[in-house]
Amino acid sequence: FFLEGMEHFQMQLNPVYTRTVADPLWGLKMTGKEGSNALGVFVARDEVTNLIVPGSQGSWSTQLDQPVTDAALRYRMDLASASTAGFVVTAREGDGYENLVGGVDGNLRFTPSDRLQVQVLGSRTEYPDAEVFADEPLGEFEGMAYDAELNHDSSTFDWWVAYRQIDDGYRSDMGYRPQTDFRQTRGGWSHA
Repeated sequence: FFLEGMEHFQMQLNPVYTRTVADPLWGLKMTGKEGSNALGVFVARDEVTNLIVPGSQGSWSTQLDQPVTDAALRYRMDLASASTAGFVVTAREGDGYENLVGGVDGNLRFTPSDRLQVQVLGSRTEYPDAEVFADEPLGEFEGMAYDAELNHDSSTFDWWVAYRQIDDGYRSDMGYRPQTDFRQTRGGWSHA
């Protein structure tokens, strides 16, 4: 159920990771592509709420003993020159618990050798019990996540630079985000 059509949900920051749905009571899914438009939607009712609670030095996992409704919507449009643009929205909701994530992404090919991938996501979260989440903010909190990578691939010389920033308050409970509160710049090159 979850694996078929998952290529529609694959993105750099992984806002959709179907293994977070641990014990589904029911689920509905639709994926497909028509012309230059691709769509992926799923909704599931889970009997338990598995959570990865990230921090700057790592993460810990916990489970809320309550059902949760999971939903994800992904739309992507093919553009000229092998480029794409799209958006994603995810939601998890339970008793006193809510996590909403939304954002945009693009894979832009400027020339046959040059490509820019970019994704920006924002989240709003509220956890139900301050005792379970002692290190988490009380009440509703928000955060942002940014990812960009520029690649140049030619027959003789390749290089890439990438930047990723995940705010302390960013949570992607339907995705896989084991670390927050960091900025990272990377790069590399090779010569043929």
